[in-house]
Amino acid sequence: MTSADTPFAADPVADLAYGRTVIDGRDITIGWLLAAADAPTVVVDGAPQPVSAMWSAFLRDLTEYRAACHGGPIPLVLGVPSAWGDVRRKAIEEAAAAMRCPVRVVARSALVAAAHADVALRRCAVVETTHLPAHPETPERSSFWDVAIVIRTEYGWEVDEHGIVEPDRPENDICELIDDSVEAVIIDGDDPETVAHAVEVITSAVVVGRVIVADRGLVRDYGLRGAPDRPQLPAWTPTDGPEPRGRRWYRRWPVMAGLLIMVIVALAGALAAVRGGAVAGPSVETVTVDRVLLMVPGQWQRTGPPDGATRSGPRRTVFADRTDGRRLLVVLSPVRAGATQQSVALSLRNRIRQRGDAVVTEFSASTSYAGRDAISYREAPGSGSPIRWYVLVSDSLQVSIGCQGGDQGQSLDAECAQAVSSVRISPR
Repeated sequence: MTSADTPFAADPVADLAYGRTVIDGRDITIGWLLAAADAPTVVVDGAPQPVSAMWSAFLRDLTEYRAACHGGPIPLVLGVPSAWGDVRRKAIEEAAAAMRCPVRVVARSALVAAAHADVALRRCAVVETTHLPAHPETPERSSFWDVAIVIRTEYGWEVDEHGIVEPDRPENDICELIDDSVEAVIIDGDDPETVAHAVEVITSAVVVGRVIVADRGLVRDYGLRGAPDRPQLPAWTPTDGPEPRGRRWYRRWPVMAGLLIMVIVALAGALAAVRGGAVAGPSVETVTVDRVLLMVPGQWQRTGPPDGATRSGPRRTVFADRTDGRRLLVVLSPVRAGATQQSVALSLRNRIRQRGDAVVTEFSASTSYAGRDAISYREAPGSGSPIRWYVLVSDSLQVSIGCQGGDQGQSLDAECAQAVSSVRISPR
């Protein structure tokens, strides 16, 4: 069978979730094998079988079926429970390494975050309320929930730390793990009532503006590509950390080829420069907005009051790409003497809560972004793309950098990070 004869497209992700996955048109139940993660054998048809052999058989069936349907081996990413450590993952990773088709095993929290987070988010908490294997003390319903804090890096989403949330503990205990640096919380589980309870508990305890329930269809469709509303972004690879030496990964040769092309282009550009030819490219300009210095794209159009103009209240300056509508907004607001980033964050949080609407969400009093510690939140304006705001405070001045995507959702990640990282506030 060729790809033209295939009645469906190959799913890039098999999310084992809580014992059931839908992939390549098949609904597969695998809970019995996940539940045996701590045992050397599992009973199949009345006879004990090695767990490692069962994982090999499962992956062989999965990959060979995909190859038959799609005319050749199709690489696969396998999402496993995020709380699984090296011991529990050993059998499945050894089975994956022996497959003829490349199979990558990752913590499913990286896939969940990628599928639900928009392009501006950098730090999420993924809460899994169901345990496989089940907790030995309460096999029907566990008394705690697993939490993975995942961060976006240049290599994709990575697990930064693990912890647990006990719903009967004080709210302060929950906030120690899901603190103000977390920009969104995504909750998943096999029991809808437990998931609803987790949403209620976590929403009441934390100040994160976005607490949502995971959609496993999104995980399957977008776990490798990031947020579904940004399909134009290049594909990326979720990972649990540095790649172990010797592990196979199907993206290695394309990456090497891409690097080789970049080297060739760079050498050609350098040769042209030596010969006196000018190489066109985007420029970066350091601009002054009153007491603030920052770096913006040099070819972007600037609008706003001239420097030195007498003006009370906030001052707003906009740098815009006239070709696609992307914008950097710089708002300077005087604050009282002695105000700190923490006191401004508290004031902003109170104002957002007083609004009582969904225009401003995902507030975080402390976000690490572009090497700076900033207040961050997301604004949904009446028109145009959402705006991700980063706020810095120093010397009686609040500097708010707003990053707004283009008319068709074009990203400005690099320009936004450059602007925020370069902000310098001069003394009064």
